[in-house]
Amino acid sequence: MRRPGDPEIHKSAFEIDLEHEQATCPQGQTVTGRRRKDKEGEDVLKFVFDRPTCEECPLFQRCVRSKRAGRSVTTHRHETLLREARQRQETEAFKELYRLRGRVERKIAELVHHGLRNTRYVGEEKRQLQRLWTAAAVNLKRLFTLAEAEKLDMAAIFGALDGCHAGLSPG
Repeated sequence: MRRPGDPEIHKSAFEIDLEHEQATCPQGQTVTGRRRKDKEGEDVLKFVFDRPTCEECPLFQRCVRSKRAGRSVTTHRHETLLREARQRQETEAFKELYRLRGRVERKIAELVHHGLRNTRYVGEEKRQLQRLWTAAAVNLKRLFTLAEAEKLDMAAIFGALDGCHAGLSPG
């Protein structure tokens, strides 16, 4: 989730009590919400602050966009989950994991580039087999790139592996 442009007046700066259906603005004004339906027909709460009260607030110019009403804040149908996710984002464990995201995103993009999203076969088993072969090809590509960087002789390495498995052939 992206960071708010102006955290002092962003929705996250408002204390929203879903149980009591009340919201308190950063300056301490509290209002009761009204139930509404969102675009998908789900229940949400809309909190509308009194315009005259908002006009007295030092944050008014930055906070209120309406020409007639005061500030309004609408909850999302998954508001509780969103708030939990935002709290988790502030933990050190999350920040540590998030640092790895770039590497993972690049690898997913590479797999998609090699056809992971669009399989050419019909039937889930064949499609899964294509996905596995695609992943194997990308892994081999990475292995060869690393070997080249380390100046390793892959032919010699594979030749040594063949010798290790010579006693395992059926016969």
